[in-house]
Amino acid sequence: MKKSVIIFSQQPADIPLVLSLVRKSVQDSLTIVCVGVQNNYRFFTRVCEKEYKIMYIPRKTLPAPWQLSSFFGAIIFLKYIYKKRCSNICNHDVYFFAKGHDWVSIYLINKLAHSGNNIFFSPSISNTIEVKRYSFRESVLIIAYRWLCSAKVVFANTEMGRLLYWDHPLIKNTNIVTEPVIFEKFRTGIEVGPKTILLLDSNMESVNIIKGYTETMLLFAKQLIGVGYRIHLKAHPRLSYTPGIKEYIESEIPSFIPAEFIDCKNYSYVVGLSSNALSNISLHYSNVVTIIDLFEYIDTNKKNAYKNFLLANPDNQILFISNINELSL
Repeated sequence: MKKSVIIFSQQPADIPLVLSLVRKSVQDSLTIVCVGVQNNYRFFTRVCEKEYKIMYIPRKTLPAPWQLSSFFGAIIFLKYIYKKRCSNICNHDVYFFAKGHDWVSIYLINKLAHSGNNIFFSPSISNTIEVKRYSFRESVLIIAYRWLCSAKVVFANTEMGRLLYWDHPLIKNTNIVTEPVIFEKFRTGIEVGPKTILLLDSNMESVNIIKGYTETMLLFAKQLIGVGYRIHLKAHPRLSYTPGIKEYIESEIPSFIPAEFIDCKNYSYVVGLSSNALSNISLHYSNVVTIIDLFEYIDTNKKNAYKNFLLANPDNQILFISNINELSL
């Protein structure tokens, strides 16, 4: 029986799960809703069949309640988006992959849950969620954010930090398995010469958790060139690339192509910091390196959380290095 399926894609890590669902739902009426990551939208419009509906919904930084114009503007924006895109949706199967941080999806999916739709959740990134007692300031903030999202959101602590989080009894937990054929079908081949490194770069300066991030990253790139390596750059689809890094690269892979879908077998190394893509690639290739130990984090607990994230899957093959001499020159 043909079903109507809506899939929310909220972050780059969702892409393999979304494509697995698309393959599973090939006979269904299907809509992909990309929230906040325009490169996800660009990728899906490139690889998915034309009969599927693909839409993009922007997501700005969560506004503070005391920024009155931004806060009330966000409320108006959410009501407008729901009325325009979702108000007539009923009896659909709705899938999503992140319960935290995405205030736009929280609002939309919560409204859909109360409109006769079946809501399914499968995490693209596993987090341990812990809700602690609020301070007075947080108690006031959470009242405002519950009003904004029209949902019973909470502040939750995870290994990676504190975020806005939402759950609901109407949500059905499910386990969507990424099928290996997905990577084979959508893999992008790159012409790779000898002694070439694929650098998975993110502009971590923008999130302010590493001391002297840009200087350290540019020094590392300069050292790679100095010992004879060539660099192919793959920028993060949301955070973009380190300012100044393009001075050292030979070529750039389009940022909308997920790193997991790049054929990495001919690269000398695939190098990155702590991204989900780096962890996923290490499940399929043995030449994966993290340079997290080259950097000084403002909070060492956060650095340890990222390292534990990279080590969480016993099947990955990530090499941790603390200086360039640990690479085969």
